[in-house]
Amino acid sequence: MSNTTHVDILSTLPQEVLDEIFQYLSTGERWIFASVSCSWRSLLLNWQPHWKCLSTNDHGHSIVPDIIPYIPYINKSSAKKICITTDDVWQIFKIVAFIKTYGFYAISTLDLNVEYFTTTNLETLVDTCGESLKYITIEGLDEHEANVRPDTLLISCPNLIKLNFQGCIYMDDDWKPDLKTKICHHLTDLELDFSNSDNFYELNLLAFLRAAPKLQSLTVNVDHLWATCSNIPIWIKEYCPDLTTLVLRQEFEYDEGIPPISSSITTIATEKEHDHQDRKGLQHFYLRGYNNYILFNEAVQMMILSLLDINRSQLVTLDLGGPEMICEITLTQLASSPMPSLKALQLINYNDDVTVANSSTLCTLFQPNTMPNLTHLTIFCLKSVDGSVLEAIAFNLNCLKELVLYHCENVRGEGLLQFLRQIGEKKRKVHLRSLAIRTWVSIPITEGVLEILASEENGFIEHLEELNLGAIPSTMDGCTDILRFLEAKQEKIKNNKKKMKRLDIFFLSGEFLEILSDGLTLRTDCQIKQLLAKIDQVASEWEYSEGIPELDAGISGVVRIFGRVSNLTYERS
Repeated sequence: MSNTTHVDILSTLPQEVLDEIFQYLSTGERWIFASVSCSWRSLLLNWQPHWKCLSTNDHGHSIVPDIIPYIPYINKSSAKKICITTDDVWQIFKIVAFIKTYGFYAISTLDLNVEYFTTTNLETLVDTCGESLKYITIEGLDEHEANVRPDTLLISCPNLIKLNFQGCIYMDDDWKPDLKTKICHHLTDLELDFSNSDNFYELNLLAFLRAAPKLQSLTVNVDHLWATCSNIPIWIKEYCPDLTTLVLRQEFEYDEGIPPISSSITTIATEKEHDHQDRKGLQHFYLRGYNNYILFNEAVQMMILSLLDINRSQLVTLDLGGPEMICEITLTQLASSPMPSLKALQLINYNDDVTVANSSTLCTLFQPNTMPNLTHLTIFCLKSVDGSVLEAIAFNLNCLKELVLYHCENVRGEGLLQFLRQIGEKKRKVHLRSLAIRTWVSIPITEGVLEILASEENGFIEHLEELNLGAIPSTMDGCTDILRFLEAKQEKIKNNKKKMKRLDIFFLSGEFLEILSDGLTLRTDCQIKQLLAKIDQVASEWEYSEGIPELDAGISGVVRIFGRVSNLTYERS
């Protein structure tokens, strides 16, 4: 019998190669790696980046007591981040005591999703790593008198760069932030969203703004500010001259139907970022709010008008949501003079029963030179968007790369057809790269619309990288029209070898169509298979879905999905 010699190749590799291997593995995969042999276990346990984040969500491991046996392997400076998700108050005390006992002084990031984190917990933590703490996120705090408050966090952590505080505040003696003469020289990002918002209609933001002269990003629940919002533009200008991003928002029950705050914002904010570094003043402004109080809405409108007046020339992204936020007054002010830096605009209505502005006001907004460099436009649930508005967009927004029209029920087939002809025929600085049309009241995605999208002459088949279409009738004709478009795209891919980045197609279910009209011929299972195969061939990422609108939901974007297939779930033969 021959002797077989087993060579542990990994143990002979240089450290920089091992580093590269470990970085490709998830935390769970690394623990599996460590269970293979004693030598592999030793390699992992002595690899200090493995201990960078200590988390209660680490594949069944808790921090206490599970990490204690590994203390001999962990350098005190290796732990940089603590993540705790628990509703056990004693577990939090144990973890904080563990950090102090073993002297993890280099922790810079604290990420908590807890009901309790007391002032005592904070003091214990600060004794160990208070100078190192730079990033704190706290979510889910209960309204308990011992729980920490945001002003205490700012006072206790002198080098804090980012604070995200979401939860309740115990309101003894009408709490007001007490920062005294504290100046947070490093704080650039502050988010405050108090869950017990009924107690915060008169939150005085001034104390926080005074304490953060280097603040660059501020996010606040707009409900907290109805008594003070008229002062915010003045306070920002006086105390936070470096502020570039202001987000004022609310939480809504039907978030799934409403576009996220600026779906294009990340792209815009990072695109040619160096171009904006020398600008002073607000560059990104997002406001989502809906309130039944007339005085509240009037105060918010005045704040918007003041912010626009002060920052019009340097605004890069603007996201306004709510029927009172995108009214005639606001849109008229927007259209009153040029906004040369504006690249992304979102106008979001939450109630499709309310007409917030007429089409002539929107046409005025999209006149030449008002927003000459706009590249991304999203309009959600505005009845006043019709053929005339589409015509103004086509003729005057020459830099437009992305257009999203969600549930604008007066966008009809003929108006959309004319828009595509105009935007395709016109000599433009740039071509439309992303198009999303979603509505099921008017069903504007007609055979003619798909023919234009598939034609060489208009350039869509070549330049469109992302396409989102819905609702398309689940009929044989609707399926055939989409197949023609996909076949044309297939031919284009054969020449340039370039797939679409993203393709989403939403079909109205046959049951819903039968309610709307009798005598329709629904498509067959064979057609669906053929459709999925072609979608998979023309797009890198895609989703096919079928469903009906939730007509009783109150928000047009909410749907009930009966079937969904994506590039991740599609079974290829």
